[in-house]
Amino acid sequence: MKEKIRLPGIPEGWALPLDECLKRRKSSRLFTGEPLSLDEASIILWSAGCVKDDIRTAPSACAIYPTFVYLYAGNVTGLERGLYRYDRKGHILELVLKKDLSTQLLSACLNQWIVHDAPAVVLITADYSKISRRFGSRAERFIALEAGHMAQNVYLACASLSIGVVAVGSFFDEGVMGVLSLDGPEHPIYLLPFGRCKGVSHRR
Repeated sequence: MKEKIRLPGIPEGWALPLDECLKRRKSSRLFTGEPLSLDEASIILWSAGCVKDDIRTAPSACAIYPTFVYLYAGNVTGLERGLYRYDRKGHILELVLKKDLSTQLLSACLNQWIVHDAPAVVLITADYSKISRRFGSRAERFIALEAGHMAQNVYLACASLSIGVVAVGSFFDEGVMGVLSLDGPEHPIYLLPFGRCKGVSHRR
């Protein structure tokens, strides 16, 4: 049985006003190396598409939701280094692999050091078969749109927490699939490394 970690609840009043988050939203590539807290990781995963009362934080065409979320925790307090799959209904992390995967991620992402140096990475995947039955050749478009909605939520959550993040779309699919131990219908769509930025005053 795989190890499961129940994530902290989402506190009331954690976020800045939307207009302030939009003003702060930007891509960041220089991290301090400081660890992230489990509370911060919990909020960012929740923002990517949690389910509560059958309502998600990001929309999907015809509510099919073919996307999935993983977390690579390289330096997150309360989590052992490794890969986790995010259970959006239970707000739970399920351990996939207990291993330092930073070098493999670096290679899979064309030597973009941001994925190696970040203390954590959100990885978004999708099962095309879940949506192609309904939309055929347009499935790829709808998956890209859905992943974009999820990524923007992550950006806004990071902006509110004064955490840096950058979207990474350049990678070898087979390489990332190897990191995620995927051999089925899921394929990687987006990676979002995040962490504390140099020269930024962080909210606590």
